[in-house]
Amino acid sequence: SAKPGNKVLTALNEQIDAMRSNVATTLERSIASARVTLNELRGKSGDSQSRLGDIPAREREFVNIKRRQAVKENLYLFLLKEREESALRIANAVPKGMIIDKAYALSDQVNMTPAKVLILAFLFGLFIVPLWLYFRSLIRNKISDIRELQRLTTIPILGEVSLDRSGDKMVTAGNSSSSTAELFRLLRSNLQFITGGINAKVLLVTSSTAGEGKSFVAINMAASLTISGKRVVLVGMDIRNPQLTNYLGVASEIGLTTYLSSSQYTVDDITAHHPEVKGLDIITSGPIPPNPSELLMSARVDNLFSELHSRYDYIIIDSAPVGMVSDTYSLARVSDATIYVCRANHTTFSDIEFVNRLYAEKRLPHIALVLNGTHVRKGYGYGYGYGKA
Repeated sequence: SAKPGNKVLTALNEQIDAMRSNVATTLERSIASARVTLNELRGKSGDSQSRLGDIPAREREFVNIKRRQAVKENLYLFLLKEREESALRIANAVPKGMIIDKAYALSDQVNMTPAKVLILAFLFGLFIVPLWLYFRSLIRNKISDIRELQRLTTIPILGEVSLDRSGDKMVTAGNSSSSTAELFRLLRSNLQFITGGINAKVLLVTSSTAGEGKSFVAINMAASLTISGKRVVLVGMDIRNPQLTNYLGVASEIGLTTYLSSSQYTVDDITAHHPEVKGLDIITSGPIPPNPSELLMSARVDNLFSELHSRYDYIIIDSAPVGMVSDTYSLARVSDATIYVCRANHTTFSDIEFVNRLYAEKRLPHIALVLNGTHVRKGYGYGYGYGKA
């Protein structure tokens, strides 16, 4: 019955609106709170699910830890058992030995006295040198001096040449008074005995192997003969390993091999003069050929020596070692005598046996030996009054 503008009705409507607003606000807050609670419950549910997923891994880790614990526990129990058993064995062990008398120190000396040591040292020093010399003689296979060479061969020995420490290849040039130069003069005077009185003009100088001083002896022998007033030519016929060019410093573009391989060259073309020893002519070997043996067996060699015979008093041939190549044997036909060079502490006993066979078979004419590289022996004829070599 109230009219629309009734105040009581208006107040009631306002109350109803206020209550409606309060109810809506309350419902919104309740919904928000419920949503927060729902989110929290969802998070807790996710954590629970995560923990439930970790349970198998944790269970495996727990099982491994438990297994290791069991192993260590068993090991510990085993060690305790072994310790107890060891203690029991030690307690029941019986000693293997027992001390009867205590040790004591001796009053007298047990080892050798100084007098005994001196006597043993004297005896050792007395016998060690002969023993050492005896064993050295057993293992030694090289000649050492001219006396030993005389015992090993019956071949005539011209003499010996001592070591020359000056480094010069020509030791007889000029007025040298060294012991080596004097020994070469002695060799020169002994030349007349090697052929039994035959006038030997062509002297073949050779050796068993390289390094025995064959070229050194040939050079100084030629120089010594030249100084005595003879006309001498030194011919290098070791065409496989020529050394005269290096020793004398003479050019070898044209030499013996050039003359033997071509008829357009004459003896004058291949002959050179020594710069220091006046009257000493030199024919070097020349270039090394591919056929040395054939060249030395050619007729040009005989023609060469026929012409050299008419020009010179002595022809010295520096040939190859006979123990290494056969070239020297082909020169025996143009030679009158052979100077066979040996070297102390270099030539072996087998080399001496080899030259003995050559001498017996007469494969080289009138062989005579020269021992090179010996030590100077003071005395008459061996360095007396002369300077050191």
